[in-house]
Amino acid sequence: MRANDGVVADADAANELAVVDAASERKSWAHAAKTWARAAQLCVVFSPLALLAPILLRDGWTWGNELWYGLLRRILEASGPAFIKWGQWASTRYDVFPAALCRELERLQAGAPEHSWKETKAILERSYGVGADGKLNKFEEIFEWFDEKVLASGSVAQIHRARLKPGRLVNGRIRRGGQKREVAVKVRHPGVVDALTRDFEILVWMAGLSKSIKWLEPLQLENTIQQFGVHMLQQVDFRHEADNLDKFRKSFLLMPAISFPTPIPGLATEEILVETYEEGVSIASYLLSPEADKEMLGSEQNKTLAGLGVKTLFKMLIDDNFLHADLHPGNILVRLPNGSTSTLSDASPEIIILDTGLATRLTPFHQASLAKMFHAIVTWDGSTVADSILSFADNVKANVDYTDFRADIAKAVDQFSSTTPRAGECMGAIFETVQKYHLCLDPNVMIAVVTVMVLEGWQWRLDPTVNILDYLDDVLKASARKYARLAIADYALRDMWSPFSEPNAFSATAADPMAALKAQGDDYVGAAVYGM
Repeated sequence: MRANDGVVADADAANELAVVDAASERKSWAHAAKTWARAAQLCVVFSPLALLAPILLRDGWTWGNELWYGLLRRILEASGPAFIKWGQWASTRYDVFPAALCRELERLQAGAPEHSWKETKAILERSYGVGADGKLNKFEEIFEWFDEKVLASGSVAQIHRARLKPGRLVNGRIRRGGQKREVAVKVRHPGVVDALTRDFEILVWMAGLSKSIKWLEPLQLENTIQQFGVHMLQQVDFRHEADNLDKFRKSFLLMPAISFPTPIPGLATEEILVETYEEGVSIASYLLSPEADKEMLGSEQNKTLAGLGVKTLFKMLIDDNFLHADLHPGNILVRLPNGSTSTLSDASPEIIILDTGLATRLTPFHQASLAKMFHAIVTWDGSTVADSILSFADNVKANVDYTDFRADIAKAVDQFSSTTPRAGECMGAIFETVQKYHLCLDPNVMIAVVTVMVLEGWQWRLDPTVNILDYLDDVLKASARKYARLAIADYALRDMWSPFSEPNAFSATAADPMAALKAQGDDYVGAAVYGM
């Protein structure tokens, strides 16, 4: 190569870098301009809330508080997906926000305008690429039929119904009448990730400003919004939801009355989720009126559905430590044998659980502490409930005396000891006290607790004679015995093998688990259950 060729090449490379830098700078300026324009828009939208707060948010003025909470919900609904998602997440934070506000935020509707078929097709083409012949789009080789009409639309994605081409396996799942090839295709709205990211930046900025507003200090907005950010972006990558679906489906294989859609192998991308299309009616069709007599008996189907809900919750929370974090009635379908959808049928129902985008696990310490707290609630041990809550809090201070907090929690628990309360009532009273002391608990723990409250709410309306608290202690004891037996078997196997292996923690000098079990007694073997 001649010297001047090298000079020309270097000049070309420099020009390319200059073009890239200029494009990057334009993009940065465009992003900043959009962010500031969006911030100005949101300041206008949220200004009525700021102006009305000193007037309506007065202690003891229930009507004014409820009016402000309702206005907040409507503004969040109008402000886009990030604010809707934050409101839905905030509805689980009974430890931070007033219970009335949490109940209002539970009513948030995550509806959104549909995007066009042209945009959906472009996403399919981009995600699946060109087919084997080099001409036909690959998605047309995958789907025999694709309904351009939108089945449902939410704040993050919309759903289409489609049919896989013959020969495409659906994870080996066979239905009556042949292989089920009907699928639901979840397609992310174009630009939603950029919108979520931009709005989250603004949310963080607004939360920082809230520290200077005295009446907003107890809400700890900065802390809770940072926690929310961890969960928000999990829900927009559909590969994550496909993994969750697969884990739940495998976990419940031995419980055929509880099922999940099956993700289609190899078809999940960041923007698309393909899963089996599940027929059914919303479990809301079976719920009794909230005004119904508490002694009113539901149908046998209602009793079965209530029992399935309790079993599902405890299996996720205690056995699997993998919890669906959005178990509201809209995400639960009921299917009867032979495709019947009548709520009057006597057939045994099956429940199908949808939308697994948000699921959570607890650390072993938090799982053990939560089990301990639940056991303390059913035995009316307020002191242990208070200690468990303090172990969940992120903002406990070493130099603060929590004697008054423990006394108030004990009082809140004790008031139910002579009655037969619902779990939601008891936990509501406990978390009113937590909110009073401005404690901020681990978000995963709060998701688990609120899932219990949400499930108990619709389970109560299925069959008012079923009380989760009646089941809870028995489930904890049975689980403790099961895990204790596993611990003993594990110790025995390791001890049997130890003469033929290197010295290890289960050698003759190790602690005897039988002694630990005897010391704990038969009622609750917390150490054996969770490996403390």
